Amino acid sequence: MASILAVDFGSVRTRVVLIDVVDGAYRLVARADGRTTDGFPVYDLEVGLNRVLRDLSRLTGRKLMEETGQIITPERPDRSGVDIFAVTASIGRPVRAVIVGLVPDVSIASAIRASNGTYIDEVATISLDDGRTEEERLNTLLLSNPDIIYLTGGTENGAENAVLRFAELIRLAVTLIKPENRRPSIIYTGNSALVEAIKAMFDGLTTVFIGENVRPSIETEHLENARLQLANAFDRYKENRHRSFAVLSEMSQTGIMPTAQGYTLIADYLGKITQAGVAVVDVGSASSTLAISFGQDVVSAIRTDVGLGHSAPQLLNTIGADAVRYWLPMYISEDELQNYVLNKSLRPATIPMTLRELYIEHGLLRAGIRRMLVDANPTWEHQSLALTHIIMAGAALTGTGSPGYDALLILDALQPTGVTTLHADPYGLVSAMGAIATQEP
Repeated sequence: MASILAVDFGSVRTRVVLIDVVDGAYRLVARADGRTTDGFPVYDLEVGLNRVLRDLSRLTGRKLMEETGQIITPERPDRSGVDIFAVTASIGRPVRAVIVGLVPDVSIASAIRASNGTYIDEVATISLDDGRTEEERLNTLLLSNPDIIYLTGGTENGAENAVLRFAELIRLAVTLIKPENRRPSIIYTGNSALVEAIKAMFDGLTTVFIGENVRPSIETEHLENARLQLANAFDRYKENRHRSFAVLSEMSQTGIMPTAQGYTLIADYLGKITQAGVAVVDVGSASSTLAISFGQDVVSAIRTDVGLGHSAPQLLNTIGADAVRYWLPMYISEDELQNYVLNKSLRPATIPMTLRELYIEHGLLRAGIRRMLVDANPTWEHQSLALTHIIMAGAALTGTGSPGYDALLILDALQPTGVTTLHADPYGLVSAMGAIATQEP
């Protein structure tokens, strides 16, 4: 058993938790949080991290950092440092991805489901029956400006030539992208017979992540390893685009894991051990996550246009004014709604100052969660789900100041049936546990 330090970088807040063994079991020892310093005037994540770590050291009397800023690992005999340092992040723009596969309803559908655990903006898909010429497909790859190209297709002992043709097209696109440090990473989760050929094709051009075949047969779907490779690609993307993340990734045993993937892993785990309905909902400033499991595969929706701060204008554009008015006890004009969300995007850390603003904020919150529910499964729009456990995360759902009001918000939005136990996670423990699980199951 090991001591654990976990950090989550949100768009507004940076949260850190210290977990250690007490009387033979893991316990939350201390936690701290502060403003994320990614933007003006600092533009350096490490400044905010150092502040919260100093607060944590004052609370615990435990030295966590060297004078150089390095996290002390492993834990030393004098109890300074920790054994595991884990980092999750939801900050920054989503990863732009082009998904390339053979059949939209088979390999591409599986790739999209695998990517639901990561902050990915699916900018284009390419398939055998998309009606494009080779030149049009090449233009799609180039003009989409992807950070990741996700290639999949072919069951085990199945199609090879079609997958190789797509791989050659992707190779041509990658060679045309300049400068070289802007070339997208490649993820391959198709027919395993082609793994060596794919590696050789992109050797020296860009980074390739190889995962297990997401569709080894038409009837079988394997997503877990693909999600791991997507997390690795997310980690590399963050390292390349942000100096602070490059430094943190080197110190962390888990790399930089998407916060949403931590939630998805925990929802999947709890659903399988309880064989009951489990939902994890996180509404943030720039992005939001909904993960639901009924004991089988987890279903998730991650929206980078659903948020109550940076993404508030996109949220209103996505759901429409009527979806917000549905939850309000008074009439509100579209102009007033637009003014409110634009002000929120400019000052995402502000809180509602009047009862009217509070109604608007929580109307946006409920409508945004309903939209994610429909995204996860369109048939759930008019159903009451039998959820035995709901975990709420994010300041919007856990920071109202009243646990009863938190409960009313999530019950309004999800409208579960039966007996439901509600859990609030104001400290970011759930995403931390998801990240830690890969190192300390």
